[in-house]
Amino acid sequence: MQSSVGRDKSALVRVDIATGKETVLGASEQADVEYVWTDPKDHTPQAYTVNYLKPEVTVLKPSVQKDVDFLTKELGDGFGVTGRTLDDSIWTVATDDALAPATSYLYDRKAVKLTKLFDQRPALTKAPLVPMQSLELKARDGLTLVSYLSLPPGSDANGDGRPDSPVPMVLNVHGGPWARDAYGFDNEHQWLANRGYAALSVNYRGSTGFGKNFVNASNKEWAGKMTR
Repeated sequence: MQSSVGRDKSALVRVDIATGKETVLGASEQADVEYVWTDPKDHTPQAYTVNYLKPEVTVLKPSVQKDVDFLTKELGDGFGVTGRTLDDSIWTVATDDALAPATSYLYDRKAVKLTKLFDQRPALTKAPLVPMQSLELKARDGLTLVSYLSLPPGSDANGDGRPDSPVPMVLNVHGGPWARDAYGFDNEHQWLANRGYAALSVNYRGSTGFGKNFVNASNKEWAGKMTR
């Protein structure tokens, strides 16, 4: 199970129902455990992901390490396993990357072979998409805010993450507040960048995924520190 009982960040724990004893299988000091990969037959955990700046996969079952390494090399950081055969030999995998939005693949684990199935947004395959940067920004009181920035095409010739000359910027604020922005394809970021604007999304205090303390930091701070 995923639990934050007695801790700030949600962790992956194993609970012995007979004794109530808990064993922590995976945890992070930066963000909650987000997804758990499980064996389709016996449901034992194979790996888990933590999404701080970007999704990071931590392997629990050594037999899937080569799969994670291969898929990361081929698809980058933004991918997820969307389906499996019962014998766990074939996976369906989908990308969620700023430059490769929602492309689905068939992955043969035995052959270590990736076959493209289709693009879920085919109209964007040749569009001038821009990369997304993951940032740590500091609030006025020093609190770290995980943020994401997209720059207009051609504005960052040397690729250092800063525009060569000033560009107008739109602060794109997520709703909730109990939600979060994350790394991956963002249609609003791409739309704004395509029209010459930088787009910045900030996970302000109150956003989810970064532990209970970060969520509760927004208490009584709406229109106060929450927005500063």
